Amino acid sequence: MLNQYDNHGISAWTWNKVAHRLAWTAGEAMDAWGDLEQGFMNPQIELFQVSPEHEYLEKMGEDPNQPGYYHRLSASGYMDCTDWSGPFPALEDAMADLLSQYAD
Repeated sequence: MLNQYDNHGISAWTWNKVAHRLAWTAGEAMDAWGDLEQGFMNPQIELFQVSPEHEYLEKMGEDPNQPGYYHRLSASGYMDCTDWSGPFPALEDAMADLLSQYAD
């Protein structure tokens, strides 16, 4: 989960790619992420990968999460959270979409 790290725990390369997708500067993207981390609901990004259970569920006609990056906002220590959004092919795509949806 990305919310375990501060803004500087994410590489400059990643921030530049996120900012490019949003037509922002890297500093604006980092500031917006920091603002989200300071709120009640914190950003969370998870990578779901194909597993044997995933393949079994597909064979049984279930619709498991497709592989890729998903994001949501989650209140640490509470059951409050937004729905997962995704899948996104790259971490930067998930981060950019989260910021475009929830950043002021």
